[in-house]
Amino acid sequence: MEEKLDFLTEALGLFVRHQLTLTAHQPTFDPETQRLGRLRYDEFAKAAGRLAARTASAEPRPDRSLGRVHTGKGG
Repeated sequence: MEEKLDFLTEALGLFVRHQLTLTAHQPTFDPETQRLGRLRYDEFAKAAGRLAARTASAEPRPDRSLGRVHTGKGG
């Protein structure tokens, strides 16, 4: 489990660096585009918060890959 988390963290970091490199020299957007971007980002942040809250809960959840119950403890 920890190895998967490390991999996902590295992959996300690489993606973010790549996106920042591609969009670093973009011209400023018009107000409507900025509003839409902020709305999309806010929705992403809410979804990430819900996911973090769900994974931080102590309730066991099914591990579909192995047919076992994951307790959120250990790997």
